[in-house]
Amino acid sequence: FYSYESPNFIYGALFFKGEFYIAGNFSNSNSSSTINDLVKWDGTEWIGVGNILETSAIYNMLIYKDELYISGDFNLLGDPVVATHNIARFDGETWKTLGGGVDYQVNDMQVFGDYLYIAGAFDNVDGMPIQAIARWDGSRWCGYNSVFDNSATAVGMYHDTLYLGGGFWSINGDTSLRKIVRW
Repeated sequence: FYSYESPNFIYGALFFKGEFYIAGNFSNSNSSSTINDLVKWDGTEWIGVGNILETSAIYNMLIYKDELYISGDFNLLGDPVVATHNIARFDGETWKTLGGGVDYQVNDMQVFGDYLYIAGAFDNVDGMPIQAIARWDGSRWCGYNSVFDNSATAVGMYHDTLYLGGGFWSINGDTSLRKIVRW
């Protein structure tokens, strides 16, 4: 994936539908397919996936409801082009949106139970004022009605409890809620 124009970071790797995928912030226009940030191994060479049309970064990927979900800092994917706005899902053939997407980068994702949770530097999700953390149920977004003074960078689960970490010093003005919190 080497290119002088790209910082060449790899942020994630996983198997999806029997194929090995790698995501990050890299590009290479010298291979048999254009490579931007998401590739899969075909047994012989790396193949660009998704027709990513811009300088971007994919910070995370996971499998949710039998689809590959990617998140990061990107907007345009696919052929035909789909405006995905920093989060998208892929069934192996076609990119799909998650509602209206997210207005700024998504730093982390986690599946727990039947929900997908995201953390990031966003203020709006699907056109709604949802900040730093959101939940997707497979068809719609839900927020937590919270105001963060900075972004969230990590989301995780432990013993049925949601944890959120980031650069925030307060939530809803409460300075005792900083850096890492649980719901």
